[in-house]
Amino acid sequence: MLQHAASYSDWWRRYISDVNVDAVTPMEMLAGIPVTTREFVQQHLDDMVVTVPGTPSSDYPVQKTSGSGGRPVQVVKYWPHYSVVVDAITILE
Repeated sequence: MLQHAASYSDWWRRYISDVNVDAVTPMEMLAGIPVTTREFVQQHLDDMVVTVPGTPSSDYPVQKTSGSGGRPVQVVKYWPHYSVVVDAITILE
């Protein structure tokens, strides 16, 4: 996921420039990812969104949280993958 983001987004390439993608363990790699906050996502969402080349914009629905924390947060999901996860959870329930 990090490689995809860095390949298709200048913003992500700069943001995760300190991540060691060749780390021996996943924990070592994750240690380089900067912590994001709700406010950070609200401010940078448009820059953070990375699409899959050749996919229609309809595959990326924008959803919002309820805003119970003061301000709603928008979330962009890649629907073909997200729907598979939702279907799997539904089957398990």
